Amino acid sequence: MMKDSNKKSFKPQLHVEDVHKTAIFYRDVLNFTILELSESTNGPKAILERDGFVITFVYGNIQDQLHDQKNKYTGCDLHLFLPSLDEFYENIIRKKVSIIKDIELQLYGNLEFSFVDCNGKNVFVGD
Repeated sequence: MMKDSNKKSFKPQLHVEDVHKTAIFYRDVLNFTILELSESTNGPKAILERDGFVITFVYGNIQDQLHDQKNKYTGCDLHLFLPSLDEFYENIIRKKVSIIKDIELQLYGNLEFSFVDCNGKNVFVGD
């Protein structure tokens, strides 16, 4: 199979302490599809997809990766742009996900909100 040299993609890989718990959270709460959930000599790995966005989670010791907590709520660890933002927002509210910033229409016309995932990662979502 030949690679399409014009196809562009970005697949972030995030380190988490519990790959299985993270995969289940992203599947059950955020409606991602698990493409792969496997074990290897390097530890567990999960690859998930939603609306063409692919993300990989691998095992990593969070204590080794902590960043400056005073800036925790001014930035994000993951940035998603999704269609049907209202529906996505209502779904995670029903599932009692911790919201950092409620959904709000920005001056530039985008709906945006932020939440914390099961690993304490800040996830920013926009349409």
